[in-house]
Amino acid sequence: MSVSPSNESKRPTPLWRRASLVLAAALATFPLPAWAQYDAPPGPAAYALEGVTVVAADGSVRDGMTVVVRQGLIETLAADAEVPLDARRLEGDGLYLYPGFVDGHGDAMVAWPEARDVEDPDDVTSWNPPRSRQGFRPHRRVAEFLDVDADDLEELRSAGIVAAHILPEGGMAPGRSALLVLRDARTPWEVVERASTGLVLSFQAAGGVYPSQLFGVIAFLRQAFLDAERWERMRSAAEGGEGGFVPPGWDPDYEALRTAARGEEPVYFEADSDEDIRRALDLADQFGFRIALVGGAEAWKLADELADRGVPVFVSLDFPVLSDWDPEADTIPAELSPAAAREKEEVEAIWSNAARLRAAGVDVALTSGGGDADLLEGMRTVVEYGLPAEEAVRALTATPATLLGVPGITRVEAGRPATFVVTTGPLVDDAADVRYTFVEGHLTEVDVGGGGSSGEAPAGNLSGAWSGTISAGGQEMDLSLTLTQTEDGSLQGQATAAGQAPSPVSGTISGTSVTLRIEAEDLPEPIVLDGTLSEDGDSLSGSGSTPFGEMQFRVERSGGDGWLRLLGGVR
Repeated sequence: MSVSPSNESKRPTPLWRRASLVLAAALATFPLPAWAQYDAPPGPAAYALEGVTVVAADGSVRDGMTVVVRQGLIETLAADAEVPLDARRLEGDGLYLYPGFVDGHGDAMVAWPEARDVEDPDDVTSWNPPRSRQGFRPHRRVAEFLDVDADDLEELRSAGIVAAHILPEGGMAPGRSALLVLRDARTPWEVVERASTGLVLSFQAAGGVYPSQLFGVIAFLRQAFLDAERWERMRSAAEGGEGGFVPPGWDPDYEALRTAARGEEPVYFEADSDEDIRRALDLADQFGFRIALVGGAEAWKLADELADRGVPVFVSLDFPVLSDWDPEADTIPAELSPAAAREKEEVEAIWSNAARLRAAGVDVALTSGGGDADLLEGMRTVVEYGLPAEEAVRALTATPATLLGVPGITRVEAGRPATFVVTTGPLVDDAADVRYTFVEGHLTEVDVGGGGSSGEAPAGNLSGAWSGTISAGGQEMDLSLTLTQTEDGSLQGQATAAGQAPSPVSGTISGTSVTLRIEAEDLPEPIVLDGTLSEDGDSLSGSGSTPFGEMQFRVERSGGDGWLRLLGGVR
């Protein structure tokens, strides 16, 4: 049946739409930054965690802290501080706050274009191939070829990673690395903190063309550095007016090599065996570049030399997959087969690599090996094999941040950007999970089971009817809730405001902390209410976020007897 325009205009505006209009009008008086033009719901005005244990990168511990995050900064970091009324309360009791993880060799997230100078591979001569086929493109910067989206960032933040050092892949000199801060962003370049952190080298041979063998790669790299030095001298001479030769044209690859040779940027050399590490050190000695090792599985064999030379190691936690030795079953060394005994010795040497390096005084950063390893799982393994827990925390946070030129990113202090990770227990505890990650105030919540509950027993049963008000922008309307609570603290029910049709509600209760999600039909995103149950169990109050801004709410039980429900527990 059709509806005339006149009748349509007389229909009452749905409740949640009217609430949205009120919120929009209230928020219109506040200026928004240019990059936040209403294509995503704004978050709460502030976040608050109470009762957290704050562990700094230097190992110092502060218990019972209140942390308030506002406008991207840590507004409050103090014991027993008051929580602002407009803050969304996050679960905090029993949780641990650490500096965010800095992955010194993170997920590649790079899409290299096809080589533009090779039209027909059949025309390529094996003895004189173009540089792209040789894997020699030191001028390229991964920052210009990032292939990262919001889902990638959310996945990394869910693992506690706040920054990642991205190394180019594909050859002996594939390009220059970049440091990303995993902030909330719309475009790839917004996450780039440093567009060029250094030149990346390896002994990776070219496939099917020269140099296809290790010694050919070593000879090629040496010749490339020598040619770059000669190229620079000739260009300088030509610019100075000297004659007698044709000056060379600009060569971005040689320029990148000379930048490294002058020590203006470090060289991140990927090498695992002790022989390859020695070869890399010899190249550094010959051409004067500052070297940092990446991978370094057998770096422990040169620990004292690396410490004396001040060479840091970005240790990969991407450990070998076991095939012969079962650490859980094969516990008596004398009963191991020769293959299992050999594998045990080799793998345990790799697991203890970080501890041996650190004991010798080498700066160690733990990495995922290009995104292939779980940082927490790998960190716990190296702690089990000798790396002190405090050193392990530094190797995941402050050490890589300092080596990569951004030491401030791991400082958790009032007034600084809110960049940190919150876990359900000490990092070395096998049962501990990442619960929250903040990057410059942007929150990523991780569901660790039970709808995000810490497992704390509910303080009361919310089953039944509740009534009160919800307000925003100085406007107030009635709110009624009908809830049913299960034994695990899950909530289901309906919400009704100002007599309109009810909307579905879901949520959780953990201790006295309650989260409700109202799926209003007229809004593109659910209304999320975070509240605290009163001591007598009869009232629930807090704040909420909507696609248009903040709300405050307070409801009380219809009929009261909440204290009896508290004593009776969950039914």
